[in-house]
Amino acid sequence: MAMWDVLRDVLRDVISDWRKVLRAFVFIVLVIGVFVFGAWIFTKLLHLQTKELRLGTGGYVLLTKQEGENAISLVLVYPQDWENSGIRVKKGDSLAFQADGRVNIDVAGLVQKVGEREAAEKKLLARARKRNKDFDIGHFLPERLFKYDDQDKNFRPARAWADPDGYEGAEDTAWPARTCNKILPEAHYATLIFAIRPPNSGPPTRTQSETPCPPIPSSQRWSDPLYAIGKGGGKQFVADKDGDIWFIVNDVWDGDDKYYPDKFYVDNMGAFFVNVTVSPQSR
Repeated sequence: MAMWDVLRDVLRDVISDWRKVLRAFVFIVLVIGVFVFGAWIFTKLLHLQTKELRLGTGGYVLLTKQEGENAISLVLVYPQDWENSGIRVKKGDSLAFQADGRVNIDVAGLVQKVGEREAAEKKLLARARKRNKDFDIGHFLPERLFKYDDQDKNFRPARAWADPDGYEGAEDTAWPARTCNKILPEAHYATLIFAIRPPNSGPPTRTQSETPCPPIPSSQRWSDPLYAIGKGGGKQFVADKDGDIWFIVNDVWDGDDKYYPDKFYVDNMGAFFVNVTVSPQSR
């Protein structure tokens, strides 16, 4: 069959079923519209203006903007490992952060508590059906039969969802000895942390083996200084070297296990959005 015949058949099929083509076109337009609207919402939430933006500049940077000499970037940070933002700075640059979002660093605990609640609901349902032959599930709310202690102690997870400031308290109440092996032992669990690494050198590495309690200063435990950001707010930092900004969420890092040091990060989920402003040092 000649090429012209093939093209003619394809064109005829398209024209004969123009409704499918229209639906596909509308769907594509909607997807693009949702993406643009979402980007606009994020910039408004983090006070980032929307003119002169570039999308997808590398790393996990979603949006960037140049405002005078200041470079402003919106970064997506996941809580599973060290993450290179792709933002390069020079020694002496002023850094400001503003973060928002929610993460959970104990999904296994969440699932366990939900399972305990569901088991209690089924138990109450079976009891209600046994006591009342005319039982109507359409008007049955098992949570109205929970005792306060059940909801507060048995069903409430030890760690729910946290903002970039992390959970209250720095100690691991379940396994206190693990407190020493957090990325930053003195900082809250789930708080947002950053470090600067030389270009193309990979994430920070732990230079000390198992640390006795109380932990030695983090500056002596890692290859690079680490800084707790939290929500950021008015905090100002100065770049300690030329390099890239790396982020991580504070959790236990098993540095003595070279095969699986991030074992306590696999049940983390959620994300933080971080507005990063880099102001160059006067040179």
